[in-house]
Amino acid sequence: MRITNHENLPNPMVQACMPEEDVEGLRVTSLLNGVCETILKERHWDELEMDAADMIWMIFGSAVHMWLEMSKEGDDEFREERLSMKISNTILTGKSDLFTQDGITDYKTTSVYKVLFGETEDWERQLKLYAMLWTDAGFKVKSGEIVAMMKDHSKPRARREKDYPKYPVKVFKWDFTDKDIEDTKKWATEKIKLIESLKDVPDNALPTCSREERWATDTTWAIKKQGVKKAKKVCMTKAEAEKELLNYKGCYIEERPGEDKKCLDYCLVKDFCPYGRRLK
Repeated sequence: MRITNHENLPNPMVQACMPEEDVEGLRVTSLLNGVCETILKERHWDELEMDAADMIWMIFGSAVHMWLEMSKEGDDEFREERLSMKISNTILTGKSDLFTQDGITDYKTTSVYKVLFGETEDWERQLKLYAMLWTDAGFKVKSGEIVAMMKDHSKPRARREKDYPKYPVKVFKWDFTDKDIEDTKKWATEKIKLIESLKDVPDNALPTCSREERWATDTTWAIKKQGVKKAKKVCMTKAEAEKELLNYKGCYIEERPGEDKKCLDYCLVKDFCPYGRRLK
């Protein structure tokens, strides 16, 4: 992958954006993506391009990990330990930030929005995959936790709003059972076998990523008053909005089109993806 520098950032920042060393096999983080995205990224890696300015929060996240690694290591701690196991014909690899007898810890730099709305399913899945790898290596895994550091946290909003996160960091914790590990292995096996079966399928015939994988939002209809930014009410259908409009004098209906947020702004392979090209 080629790293560009359109904003003329200092060289150390650009160097910090360089991709990690090649690792044999499929990474856990790649398995969490859509099948189409995973396959296209592997096929077109040398053709991909990303600007350093778009990777600023990745640099921040890496810096946080380095800082935490520098702290004194306990006798029963494993930090940044890369594990692997064979599933079907693929080697799956993963590297959790911290493993102790109490469980797995992973650090995330994220947005307040993700924490506020509890959109943590992908984090839970990632921890379960790490737990599967540690279990395969002969360790007992009781739980996993994500330490979420919110890069856009606002102290004034935390003071004013009851449901807003009080602090710029929050811990999410899950307990794991043997069945959780077993179910995760079954999920990983099915997805890996699907990826393997599509190895020779042309780009334009690959399956479209799911709504969840595309970060898709629904089209909604908002009832608004002229000159007021906040909607009086948001409806899921136009018919519902037209009916509700009768209860709001001097208001109008504003359509808010749904979007595939990842495809539009965050997917590296959108130019090679048939669905991504249709969006353009």
